[in-house]
Amino acid sequence: MNLTLTQEDRAVLPAALLPSTKAHLRVTWTYDDPVITEKLGMAIDRLQTDYGVRIVPSTYEWTPDETDFVDGKARIPYPPVRQFTIAGADQAAYSLELKSIDGVPIIYLVGAWVSGLKVTVQTGFPTATELAPGLASTIQQTAAHLFEHREILLPGRDFMLPDMAINAAWWLPRV
Repeated sequence: MNLTLTQEDRAVLPAALLPSTKAHLRVTWTYDDPVITEKLGMAIDRLQTDYGVRIVPSTYEWTPDETDFVDGKARIPYPPVRQFTIAGADQAAYSLELKSIDGVPIIYLVGAWVSGLKVTVQTGFPTATELAPGLASTIQQTAAHLFEHREILLPGRDFMLPDMAINAAWWLPRV
């Protein structure tokens, strides 16, 4: 499998979530806006890394191998999917299928593998209003923790807090 990130907008969601996060933090001044925006970006990055999803609006090109297809299906590497296009094969011969394994949504590309198949996938959430309320809340809570504890004494342990355990039940796939 060859996967290349071709476009990513890391600034749009932190900027859009800034006003509501400031309200959550009870911050009424503006001089901490850059710090809060940075912490929002860190919170989003953490969720993306921990759960293998794309929250920021992104586009990637995926060249699946023949071994990625099992019974005519290949698992999409980074959900949620907003849109996909096919190159090297007939677009109409492919669709997306949503499955759930122990409550975790999995998105599959359904169709036959062909040599030269290239899939362009648009993923993530282009606006803050498209975020599920639970996801927006999780991002804000994580950013609030990072903001309030920005001078933490243990380097590399900035997410240490007993109630910061996050589960993957927050995201809703977009097909």
